[in-house]
Amino acid sequence: MPKAKPTDKEKDKRPIKTLEFKLYPNQSQVLTLTDWLDRGRKVWNNGLAVLLEKDQQDWRKKVGFDPMDGNEAWQWFPNQVGGKTVFGLCCAITFYNRRQNEHYPACFIRHPQNVDGAPRSLIYRATQLDNFCTRFKGGIGDDLLESWKAYKDKNRPTAKLPKFKGKRFPLKSLSNGECTAKIVGKTAIKFPLLGNIRTKGLERVPQDSKICTARICRKASGWYLQLAIRWDWPVPNVKMPDVAVAIDPGVRFATSTDYGRQVDAPQFMLKQTKKLRREQRKLSRRKLKGKNWQKQAAKIARLHEKVSRQRNAFWHKESTYFVTSFGGVAIEDNNFNNMGRKAKAKPKEDGKGYERNNQAQKRGLNRSLKDVACSRLKVMVETKAKTINNEVHLVRSHHNSQTCSECGHVAKDNRKSQSNFSCVNCGHSLNADINAAINIYNRADWSNRYNLHPRRLQVSDMERYPSFDGGIDASQKPATVHGKPSNGTRSQQEGESSPLSEITEKSRSHGLAKPVQLSLWDIVA
Repeated sequence: MPKAKPTDKEKDKRPIKTLEFKLYPNQSQVLTLTDWLDRGRKVWNNGLAVLLEKDQQDWRKKVGFDPMDGNEAWQWFPNQVGGKTVFGLCCAITFYNRRQNEHYPACFIRHPQNVDGAPRSLIYRATQLDNFCTRFKGGIGDDLLESWKAYKDKNRPTAKLPKFKGKRFPLKSLSNGECTAKIVGKTAIKFPLLGNIRTKGLERVPQDSKICTARICRKASGWYLQLAIRWDWPVPNVKMPDVAVAIDPGVRFATSTDYGRQVDAPQFMLKQTKKLRREQRKLSRRKLKGKNWQKQAAKIARLHEKVSRQRNAFWHKESTYFVTSFGGVAIEDNNFNNMGRKAKAKPKEDGKGYERNNQAQKRGLNRSLKDVACSRLKVMVETKAKTINNEVHLVRSHHNSQTCSECGHVAKDNRKSQSNFSCVNCGHSLNADINAAINIYNRADWSNRYNLHPRRLQVSDMERYPSFDGGIDASQKPATVHGKPSNGTRSQQEGESSPLSEITEKSRSHGLAKPVQLSLWDIVA
């Protein structure tokens, strides 16, 4: 059979970058967009219901289960529907209320739908139930299909089941599937049935670029436009392509590297806690769902959005620094969802009650974990490194903080406190987070272009390395290392240079004393 001709999308191999702009729709356009979001919510829910029905019927065929077998749980009962008594097969367990001697509204068994076909065809049939802009309706179906494929993909165990949209989880964005949006000058963008919408910042869009997807998002601070643009974006030069770095993310320090650079956790939510509590007390005194209540709720939502933007800005700058300064990056692969769970209950031996499990202390740790949001660093570094073909390794976190980076001895007693690490075998003393970062560096599967000698930290090397603020003063103490410097490191033989000292000479030649100043959207794929 002859091979199919490649599509325009397959021919165009230029990288895609997402840009965000602020929209200023008029009152008529706001009403239209709000109505489309409400209709899109119904389209999403109808499509998801059909997919779940298809998944359930496939499971019944696989295991040979028939819910209509047996009469002990399912019986015929009358039900009040629209003021009329309708008889149907209902659940007999929750039908009768003994205390009030009355009947509950019975639950009918759903009539089986015709769900034969692929997920795309099922979603397409569900989108025909409502009639509004075809492009945006198709974009909602595409988003649902991508979420469903991610949920069914065995290689993505963290993907969750798509949720039905409602008051708690509303539909917040409209995607123009095949992108019929057109930029009008530098101040507006044109959508079908919406017309021209005033926009700021469109001069950032290159002239010969191609818009792949246009998405309109509703946030607490207003309406926003997200454009996925395909273009020959300039790729930054890596300052030290033959040098690698290891990162240990944490709560006390957002990032700790193997060469001694530590950045304090910004704690954006903690700084806004006092103001947030005051605004929430004001909300509690407003009439529920009233005009003043809605204004106060919108004010709280804008405060949460500000914190989210601050986190994104911080991690964009951090990830850009690591990707553009080093050729290889190793990150500790932590599961922060599991780390943020509640403490397990400890039943007493006699079975009467429970012992103390330090849940209040664990609650504070969980709050700090969510405030730092370290998982964003891994996603951003992987995305940006893929754009410039950098090497990224995810290292398992088992015993990284309990292993001595000098002798390799593993013991729980090695870590004296959150910040102090002192090996009980060789006496090696160092900051615990930096010691873990050195172990991450030594355990990463680096390629041959990197120095594969075990990394050992020297105080003199730490002083020469650049920090996030633009370098360390020679007059200052090695303040980036919060803890005792390494006193028990193995001395190098005469005439033999330290691996880290060679890296330091390369950092001098590449001029890393200046801070990296890049925008939030640089090398974002």
